[in-house]
Amino acid sequence: MSPAPTGPGGSAGSRGEQWKKVMCRLCGIKVWCTAQMYIEDGVILKVEGDPENPLSDGRLCARGQAAIMNVYNPYRVKAPMKRTNPRKGLDEDPGWVEISWDEALDLVAEKLREVREKDPRRFAHMFGFGGYGWIVTDGAFMPAFGSPNEVRSHGHLCPVHFGAGMVQGTFLDKQDVEYCEYFLAVGGSLGPNIGSTHSMRATTRALERGMKLVVVDPRCSPEASLADEWVPIRPGTDLAFTLGMLHVMLHEIEVFDVEFLKRRTNAVYLIGADGLYLTDRATGKPLVWDCVDGHARAFDDPGIRHFALKGTYDVGGRLGTTAFDLVREHMKQYPPEWAEEVSSVPADTIRRLAREFVEHARIGETITLDGFEFPFRPVVIKSERGPSPTSRGPTNTWPPRWWPPWWGPWMCPAATWPRTPAPP
Repeated sequence: MSPAPTGPGGSAGSRGEQWKKVMCRLCGIKVWCTAQMYIEDGVILKVEGDPENPLSDGRLCARGQAAIMNVYNPYRVKAPMKRTNPRKGLDEDPGWVEISWDEALDLVAEKLREVREKDPRRFAHMFGFGGYGWIVTDGAFMPAFGSPNEVRSHGHLCPVHFGAGMVQGTFLDKQDVEYCEYFLAVGGSLGPNIGSTHSMRATTRALERGMKLVVVDPRCSPEASLADEWVPIRPGTDLAFTLGMLHVMLHEIEVFDVEFLKRRTNAVYLIGADGLYLTDRATGKPLVWDCVDGHARAFDDPGIRHFALKGTYDVGGRLGTTAFDLVREHMKQYPPEWAEEVSSVPADTIRRLAREFVEHARIGETITLDGFEFPFRPVVIKSERGPSPTSRGPTNTWPPRWWPPWWGPWMCPAATWPRTPAPP
């Protein structure tokens, strides 16, 4: 075999050697990394990063380097597989047999037809990274079928979808480390546990720039070994640790991004005695209190001059308290001393981390990027598989036993967030 060229030549040699550019599909962040494969006589002999990709800068992680194994693994799945043994169990042979694509599609269509004729709601579709960008997951197929049971998360393996969808309304809870100054990782991986070249390069550059990294994890993970501080914690108690930090922020530090809370969250929504939104009787929209006019308005009323973030108000005989006040009141019961008993993280450490986080958040400061001014909040809290799969985490039980029953006002989908423009 002749030596492989050192870069993408694109031209075939005397023995059919050439480099071909490909997309790497070996991880969930599959839209960022391109690669190049060296092929000789139709056989892939080498995989490398793409030097023309500005995001990966020519690098490719270990997972991407292993792409050849997917192509030539003798045990790979090469055709649709059908289970022939109806009995299930650890000692049962599933009896998998290969079938044709025509047979597989006909079988699926037959099953779907049976379900739809009986009750379309019996059909549930659950997917993860691999399903993005195709018709079943783009919001068209499931409504047309007649089933609301499309689950955009598959348990503890990928809870980021659940949390991001309920709070931020984004596909991926991606942290921006380019400008970050303080990174608090609570059970979440920054890259080593994922094997993602782009995320680790960005994180490494941020650390070299001076970003402080604090890792809260029961084990000394690869991130923890490189961090400025490793905070050991009792497994499964991440939520208690977080509640302790929230108590400090809400009742001891009391420094808030008020404008963000008023305009980009539903912290200003009025909550009735039953724990539900106070709504406008005509439109059904959640109500907020306008401090200037002294009466309630629909959350998206363009005439609102000043949102009330705190307080209880009489709305036509109905008393409504802002969601922010209810959250603050509920967090009184979770001081750092309580969190220490549950999580084993010292109360002094919880207080210090909360204060460091708020100090680095630079509340009120802005940054100009490409001629546009943005709020500058160079801090990140990242949580993922660590907190989420446990019985005391947000994605395994709803609501978790430590959450208030009206937690919904702060956990509603982004579609119901206030979109009110800035007042004059």
